[in-house]
Amino acid sequence: MKLLDVDPNKTWVIEDSYAGSVSGLKAACNLMFFSKDIEILNKLIYEFPQEKIQKINELSEIIYYMKLCRGFKLIK
Repeated sequence: MKLLDVDPNKTWVIEDSYAGSVSGLKAACNLMFFSKDIEILNKLIYEFPQEKIQKINELSEIIYYMKLCRGFKLIK
């Protein structure tokens, strides 16, 4: 993330897989976990700080959380 000049603590990864979620969390990013797989979610919460993980059930929730955030960058 340093190459993009982005603070990973202010970055959100949207993922539905364990491997992708772990990659984002190991990069110090926050995670929006978009999956109904509670076993994976529980495993992630056990391995990483719970405050870094947000479970989402619908894509419309992403827009809601983005509106709550201030100072985020859109990287194209």
